[in-house]
Amino acid sequence: MTFDPQWIDLITQSDLADLLATRPCKRRFEEALALLESKLSVMQTKDLAPQYVVVCLPFELHQSCRTADFRDKELGEVHRDLRRAFKAMVMKYRIPTQILREETAAGRDKEHYSKITWNFFTGLYFKAGGFPWGPVGEFSIVTCRESRR
Repeated sequence: MTFDPQWIDLITQSDLADLLATRPCKRRFEEALALLESKLSVMQTKDLAPQYVVVCLPFELHQSCRTADFRDKELGEVHRDLRRAFKAMVMKYRIPTQILREETAAGRDKEHYSKITWNFFTGLYFKAGGFPWGPVGEFSIVTCRESRR
């Protein structure tokens, strides 16, 4: 596995302050998505593009832009989710991504760290093209269920 420092692109305090000052919530949501896309598009243009991207969202960005609920003239009531919108947007770059919240990375998440670690690295492995383990051969879930009776 190779890690290149050129693949790091930070969300600066200035970026964050500008974003948090943006009103209304629909515009702030769209600008947050555009900011994340701009960071990802820069990585895509590198001579050696990353095969996988982890996006660590600052706490304030996640709290203020996680969702946006607004009324649209044509669509009516709209609910946008940043994670879903980001995942849909990055599909065009064909780079697997993982969103990591700052509070999770800092150990402030309510989930047990073993569960977080398992989910994170299993997700990395799967998105990078691996296939998580599972029963093979004669051992199967059906056999296990039958043997418990």
